[in-house]
Amino acid sequence: HRLKVGSFEELLGRGGMGAVMLARDRSLGRMVALKFLAIPANADDGKLEGLRLEAERAGRLNHENVVQIYSWHSGGQLTFFAMEYVEGESLQQLRQREAKISPEEVLRIIAEASAGVEAAHEQGLLHRDIKPQNIMISRNRRVKVADFGLSANAMDERLRDGQRISGTLGFMAPEQARGEPGSFATDVYGLAATLYYAFAKVSAYGQPQRTKQMLLKNQEGTIIPLRDVMPDLHPMIHHLVDRGMAPEPHQRFENAKEFRKAIQNTMLRSDEPLVR
Repeated sequence: HRLKVGSFEELLGRGGMGAVMLARDRSLGRMVALKFLAIPANADDGKLEGLRLEAERAGRLNHENVVQIYSWHSGGQLTFFAMEYVEGESLQQLRQREAKISPEEVLRIIAEASAGVEAAHEQGLLHRDIKPQNIMISRNRRVKVADFGLSANAMDERLRDGQRISGTLGFMAPEQARGEPGSFATDVYGLAATLYYAFAKVSAYGQPQRTKQMLLKNQEGTIIPLRDVMPDLHPMIHHLVDRGMAPEPHQRFENAKEFRKAIQNTMLRSDEPLVR
């Protein structure tokens, strides 16, 4: 539909990709989130068109665990898209606010996020930037994955040490950090890395370090095992993270569906408390 912005309500966030504003869509009488993209001055029309096509593909993804993209807009100095506004907070914000979250709740959140990614995988769509900031939790506790249709495009790549890579350090798969093509297993890595963070409140690579150091660790996949950080968690949870974050794609769960099923099996089959 044609977006008619009645008013800007507030700034929801700002980052490397641009800014997100809360606005009222007068045409449909609802609140929407507008993501304004920071387009490089030297970006060619081909890359911009590629980004539009990816957003269009993502817009066809309609699932209860995915933040819906409504429309794409570009003209003059502005490029943005309108998407579903999730009234709530990100997993990162939740984890920073709460000193402790039960293992059952952590697994539920990542299982729902995996269901959203699973729906994308069924359409052949990769995310490539799954991280706590992109996992939204609404006030009614519904989990939704945000930013489909952005991270898979070269516009989101950043030049580091002579390599163009997409994703976020600390959560990207080793093949991403090496600038290699991604696969469904790449998104599994991001989900498992986010699961790790949800338990440990820190990346699997430890506290933030210099970009070059973190990039090298990401390329090698040399994580700090979750069992070393949280030994009281059930071994089945350690296994979820170990396999989901295996250095080589073929060692991981094949796709988000397999990862989700493994999480659910952990919740159902455990014959003892998930934390000792």
